This record gives sequence, C-alpha cells and structure tokens, in this order.
Amino acid sequence: MADRNISFKELVARQEADIKSKKKGNTIYVKISLPFTYLLIKIGATPNKLTLFTYVLGILGCIMLSLGNYPSFILGSILFFMFYTLDSSDGDIAR
Repeated sequence: MADRNISFKELVARQEADIKSKKKGNTIYVKISLPFTYLLIKIGATPNKLTLFTYVLGILGCIMLSLGNYPSFILGSILFFMFYTLDSSDGDIAR
C-alpha cells in the first residue's frame, strides 16, 4: 500500500517515471487520476476496496447505458469515465 505521507509532487514524479518506462500508458485517465490518487492515499483507501468500488461503478454504467434514454446515457458515460479514472488510481495506490 502507498505511503500516506507522500507529497503530490512525489506522486507526479512517480507517475511520470512510470509513463517514461512504458509501465503505464499516457492517457487522459492517467492524468486526471492524479488528484483522486492523492486524495485516496490521504484518506487511507486500500487497493482492494477501490477495486470493488470501481467494479460497482462499471456495472452501474452498463446498466445505465442499457436503459436506452438520453439521461441514462449521459449518467452511464460519466460512470464509465469515473470507472477508468479510479482504475488508474487503483494501480497507483497498489504500487
């Protein structure tokens, strides 16, 4: 589990090193996940709990997209975006 005393600058440096070493893809989700990762580390979230939460978000996103109306499509898209963003945070916390 990640050190709760890590600074935001150290977290950014670690992520940039992962991108340079090709351990991580350089996607929009990776860049957006940094503040979430920092916040989750500070509140003491564990990788396992975060994984479970992201799977719930993904399933809810599938359900919302399958409903077929415009509001559920928007909500489902937002849930999927959060799923991928928090999945990236999950990997950072596990390292």
